[in-house]
Amino acid sequence: MCICIYSDVHELYLSLSLSLRAIDSCTSMCVHEWQHQ
Repeated sequence: MCICIYSDVHELYLSLSLSLRAIDSCTSMCVHEWQHQ
């Protein structure tokens, strides 16, 4: 499970995961989703 948070104000890409090992993959997934919005 990944939780993606995007902040326009600070241009920050934050991702949270139930598993620390999955944070990198979550971040990649989040960025990929945001690029298509």
